[in-house]
Formats: sequence, structure tokens, C-alpha cells
Amino acid sequence: MRAFSTIVPALLCGIFYSGTVTAASAGFYPNILNAGESTTFIWDGKSGFDCSVDGLPSGPIYHQTRGSITFIAQTSLTAALRCEISDGKYSRVTAQLTVVSGLPTVTASYSPSTVSPGQNSTLSWSSTNAANCSSAQNSSVIGKSGSLSVPAATTAGSQTTTISCTGPAGTTSQSATLTTVPPRPTVSMSASPWVIYAPTQVFFSWNSFGATYCNLGGTAGFFYRNVDYFTTGTYSVTCTGPGGSTTAYTHVYWNGPLLSQTSNTLLSKNSTTISANGAIPDLKHLGIDLAKKRMKFVKGDLNTDGFEDLLVLDPLQEKAFIVLGKAGKYPAINKSVAGVTSLDQIKSIQISPQGAAGDITVIMENRQ
Repeated sequence: MRAFSTIVPALLCGIFYSGTVTAASAGFYPNILNAGESTTFIWDGKSGFDCSVDGLPSGPIYHQTRGSITFIAQTSLTAALRCEISDGKYSRVTAQLTVVSGLPTVTASYSPSTVSPGQNSTLSWSSTNAANCSSAQNSSVIGKSGSLSVPAATTAGSQTTTISCTGPAGTTSQSATLTTVPPRPTVSMSASPWVIYAPTQVFFSWNSFGATYCNLGGTAGFFYRNVDYFTTGTYSVTCTGPGGSTTAYTHVYWNGPLLSQTSNTLLSKNSTTISANGAIPDLKHLGIDLAKKRMKFVKGDLNTDGFEDLLVLDPLQEKAFIVLGKAGKYPAINKSVAGVTSLDQIKSIQISPQGAAGDITVIMENRQ
């Protein structure tokens, strides 16, 4: 009897229909959701009758003017409500359900993330489940993915860019930070005279820019040293600042008469550069044998970490090697430079606070 009372009045209305037609309605609530969530489809034929619904996962529904059905959504779909409004005339409305994979995911980064004033970095971003991305800090951020060049700040500091990506399920944001650090110090060192013909007093001086400390004293200075055949060679100064460390070299050459010497007591000027304690470090595990006569090396704390480092030259290979020491050991070759036949070609070595191979810069100088 209940089913009869639902359907028969609608049929009777169709037989004796007259008056204004009220538009049917249908919709999903909610109409945008994630896969696996539930939604409810609600329809109302209003003044129509003999309505049917197509497009739902459960299959067609017939002869129901109004109603609702709740189900778990897995894919997007379109449902249609069709109702007869007069003899042989029908109205049809549709409703769209959008199923998304979830909230957008966003990645954003600067490369490199640390730069000096005047340098540029590349801002890159990508997203999924998003229709578009934007940034309040940079109006050039447009689209679901992309990259653009960003200039560093003129002073030390950091700048953060937040990228927000919006999709059907909502908005997700990700931030990337670009840090501007002071440049590594520039350091120069000179010796006068740099070629000697007899034991004499040599004037050494150094200067730096962007340094707060140098291992020889202030950020600039000079000293005199009596130099003879046995003390000619390579001299250095290492200066450190907020942007890292730089080591500069100068060389004093002997052009006087050669002196005979015993290898047990003195280091030959044609084999190894004189070091402070006369000991030859063991680098055989790195494929370097400093005991070979052709090898030359200089000791010093290049990155100011309190440990002795090495600058090694192999004239046969025409290569120089930088080996950073750790607690009296030399674990790895941190950088190699090709095309070096003499230590006097190396003007300075710049090392950032991290001291990685990519953060070591060797500046060459060919003295004629």
C-alpha cells in the first residue's frame, strides 16, 4: 500500500497535468572528495513524475520521483535524473562527482641553496594533484611545475619563498630558503726579493679582504726573514672570514751556487718542499708516495680547523692534490688540479667552512 501511495499520485498528476512546471534537481553532497570517501546523491523530480536515475555505481533507479542514496566513491562520474513532465515530454538534469587522489603534494628548492652576493640561484618546484601554483613572494611562480633564476640578496641573510599549489581537494604549501653568505676572503702574499743568489733578508707581506683573522697575525701585515739555500721554497698565509678560508702562497727561489747535502739530514730542493718538522706524511693509501724524489708538498692548516693539511705536487702527472687532515690522518684527496708542474703556479686556495671538494677553489698564477 505504501508503494502504491508513492507512485499512483504521480501517475495521476501525469494524466490530469496542468499548471507551472517546477525544475527537477539532483546533486552529490559532497561533489568533490578523495577516493574511498562517501558521498550522497540526492534527487527531486519536483512536478515531474515517472523519474529514473542513471550513472550511479549501484545501477539504474526507476519510478522514483525523489530520493537519496549514499555510497563509497572510487572514480569520478556523472549521474542523470530524467522525469516526465507532461504527456510525452521529459526533463533531464545531470550532476557531476569529482574524485581526486588527495591533497596536492608540493616540492620546492633552491639550487644552490647558499650563494654569495651577486650570484644567482635556481628556484624549482613541482606538484601533483594540483591545477596551479603561485607564490606571494615571487609573482613569476606560475604553473604546476617550473624553475626560474633568482638573484641573491645584496647583503648576508636568508630569503624564504613559499609556493602554494591548489587542486580539487584543497591547497598545499612548501617553502624553500636561499641563504646569502659573505664571499670567501681574497688573500694575496708576496716576497721581495723572490729570487735570491746568496743568503739574504726577505721581506714578506700579505693583505686580505673579507677576512677577520689570518694565521700570521692580523688581516694584513709583513715580516722579515733571513732566507738561505735551505729555507727557500713556498711560504703561505691562511685567512678566515664569515665566508670561509683562503690560503695564499708566495715562493722564494735560490739562484746561487748549489750546495751538497746529505739526504739523512736535509730535504733536497729538487724533491720535497721543506716542512716544519721534516717528517714525510704517509699517503700511500691514497696512491701517493711522498718518498719519491719527484714529489713535492707543503704543510699547513688550509681550512683553519686545527689539523695539518697538505698541498702535494706530482710533476710527472702534472697534478696537484689537496688533502685535508683530520686528527693527524689524511682520509681522502679532497681536490685534484690538472696542468700543474710547479707549486709556484698556485697563487691561492680558497676553502669554504664546509671544506667539501666542491667548496675548494684553486687560483693559478704563471710567473714568467
